[in-house]
Amino acid sequence: SVGIGFGLKEVIGNLISGVLLLIDQSLRPGDVVDVDGKIGTVRHVGIRATIVNTLNNVDVVVPNQTFLTSAVTTFSKGDQPVRMLIPVEVSDANSPHEVRDAMLTVADAHPLVVDEPNPEVFYISTGDTSRQYELAVWYENPLDTVPLHSELYYGIFDEFTKNGIRQATPQRDLNINKHIVGQ
Repeated sequence: SVGIGFGLKEVIGNLISGVLLLIDQSLRPGDVVDVDGKIGTVRHVGIRATIVNTLNNVDVVVPNQTFLTSAVTTFSKGDQPVRMLIPVEVSDANSPHEVRDAMLTVADAHPLVVDEPNPEVFYISTGDTSRQYELAVWYENPLDTVPLHSELYYGIFDEFTKNGIRQATPQRDLNINKHIVGQ
């Protein structure tokens, strides 16, 4: 009976969680969610589990208890655009102003990036031979996250190449000291 009790604990927890989700409708079919780093659209909310269709068109059965006991990001609860940050590391030989202008040119030209709020470039830090920046863009559809991320990186690469801006490449110096012992 103790073994059965432990086995039923998860089932009962999922059933209660399912009832709570259905009553308060905090999760509905069509919502875009991020569960454990996987973005997808809720297809069905059931008593025991919720079916989420990922960006790879794979249905994942998520126990309902996960939505009440774990951090789950829901993108479609508001009507505001979503912000994406694109980190870029550039050689310190480049002008920060040229880097900013090139990154903003790419963001302004992309059709999925919204005009308001405006894209921004943040100068994050300076390393030994490089500078780190972040391009912040806003977009409407969370399902566009992966393609937009990729397209912005391609665009930044092309714009940097066109303007002679060099991406950072790690520099390693190796010094070998030869010691002769006993001579």
